[in-house]
Amino acid sequence: MAFSASPVETAVIAIQPGAPLPYNPAPSISALSPASAAVGGASQDVTIQGANLQSNSVVAINGTTHSSTLGTDGGLQITLTSSDLQQTADLLVTVTNPLPGGGTAEALFPVGSPTAPTPTITSLYPAAAIQSTPASTTVLQTEHSVVELFCGHNNCARPTAETSCGIFGWPGESRRTR
Repeated sequence: MAFSASPVETAVIAIQPGAPLPYNPAPSISALSPASAAVGGASQDVTIQGANLQSNSVVAINGTTHSSTLGTDGGLQITLTSSDLQQTADLLVTVTNPLPGGGTAEALFPVGSPTAPTPTITSLYPAAAIQSTPASTTVLQTEHSVVELFCGHNNCARPTAETSCGIFGWPGESRRTR
């Protein structure tokens, strides 16, 4: 028996391929700037540097999404809140690029006690000393402190365990000897 179809039943539908969905590469984190923050701060701006960071990347701190902005340098800028900085801990920073493709990159951001500034020597008095001097006091001045180094007997040129040497630190501190 032969089958006959109406014109509606015999229409051919041609499906043309459309534009492919964009493929998102997996992100990577190479640096956080600054590299850490002091505990108890009000807020802290942080720049995430890496590869394949995008404007649609999602940034989370310990699982909580934070808004981010893609900078002209290709880094993502975020702001840590006071609740992020309320206790000493390593914060888990994640950057996730969406599907298709995509992926997640992770880095740790330490929050801890503030660190003392690195001293820079601004002056030393006296600038020279004679080695055979029985005792000497040298004043070392830095940007952030004044330290007096005292060496006693044995003609020491610097504090060592075998001599009577002391370090005088911040004003009001007691003398420490080695």
